[in-house]
Amino acid sequence: MKSFGRILNLSLVKVNRTTALCVAATVLCACGVAAQDTVRLNIAQAEKLFVERNLQLLAERCNIDAAKAALVQAKLFQNPTVSAGINIYNPENKRWFDADNNSGQYAFAAEQIIRLGGKRNKEIALATIDVRLSENQFYDLLRTLRFALGSAFYEAYFAYRSLKSFDTQIALLEELQNTYKELKNRGVVSLGEVVRIQSLLYGLQSDKLELQASINELQSQLQLLLQDNRAVFIPDVTGDDFAFQNPADLQISRLIDNALENRIDLKTAKDELLYQRKKVSLEKANAIPDLTLGADFDKRSGAFDNQFSLNMSVGLPFFNRNKGAINAAKAIARQKELLVTQKEKEIENQVQKAYANALEADRASHSIDADFEQNLQSLLQSITDNFRKKNVSMLEFTDFCESYRDNIIKINQIQNKKAQTMAELRFATGMDFFNLYDSEK
Repeated sequence: MKSFGRILNLSLVKVNRTTALCVAATVLCACGVAAQDTVRLNIAQAEKLFVERNLQLLAERCNIDAAKAALVQAKLFQNPTVSAGINIYNPENKRWFDADNNSGQYAFAAEQIIRLGGKRNKEIALATIDVRLSENQFYDLLRTLRFALGSAFYEAYFAYRSLKSFDTQIALLEELQNTYKELKNRGVVSLGEVVRIQSLLYGLQSDKLELQASINELQSQLQLLLQDNRAVFIPDVTGDDFAFQNPADLQISRLIDNALENRIDLKTAKDELLYQRKKVSLEKANAIPDLTLGADFDKRSGAFDNQFSLNMSVGLPFFNRNKGAINAAKAIARQKELLVTQKEKEIENQVQKAYANALEADRASHSIDADFEQNLQSLLQSITDNFRKKNVSMLEFTDFCESYRDNIIKINQIQNKKAQTMAELRFATGMDFFNLYDSEK
């Protein structure tokens, strides 16, 4: 029995040294890259890199530039048309290209279309709304990708915390496994005790593989959002990052009002409605024929020499008064009105759901004793010491290890759920909580 205690004691000393190394190595090498490729960053730094690097955002900006260019084009007037004619061959004097004032023939004409019914101003109004729609699409993409970034960031942070717990226990159990194999060969412990340690170890390793796969997927998302496939991003979260996340201090009515005011997708729906109403106005204007003004000069083939004429033409709206296009535009405008109302109901429902989820997650988070995790760590050390002294049985020790692992995972899951629901609430309201709290004050 003294041999058992001495061997176990030495193995646990080695565990204390190797555990710290194992935890650090797991974080740095989780995705199989060197330590210098690891980037530790907080949420503010991640969002800054995201805005600067994300190619999807940069590509979406091009649509804004294109819409602004279309607005410039809509403001331009139509070009006048100029034509000229000259006699190719004069059979009377047998001269080619005869443009002589005494015997030749040439003519000039110019035309300008005058658009009636305010078509140009209406097209400018449509192009202006198009610019806003392009900007709305950009900001809605920014809002959606930023939500995806925050969700992956916090989920990765708490997954890494759980992974550290797995590494701590795996390092402990691997040392215990080696020790118990040696003790079993000496006949000090039974085969059942060795198998019990191994079963616990293999279970932890299997769970770690699943967790590591989730972390790898989260890393892939972060790398794509931050446009850097060569780095492993380690989320760094402090207490300040959660200081503003208290949904109980927010009023649901104010959240809904803010969402209806700030949600980009609702602004887009309203701008689409406005666009369609302007389109109805334009289609009505298109029923008004345009006026064509022109002037021409004819040297010799008119009613008299050097004839100068002023011309005017306009279409007669007898058969086509653009009724089909007008009615189609009115129908789409009515559809857009219904979609705006539907979008408002959806947003209200989303905010209520997100707020309820945030309150529940916040209550669960506050129900956790602030010292629980520290107490659990202390208890792990105490159980380990007593197990080394044979004051704790194998069954009690393995049961506590399983309980320790499960509790650490559940704590991280609860904290992650709070972070996720607060991100969903911010996403549903369409604004930052910092700005929201400032407006409350």
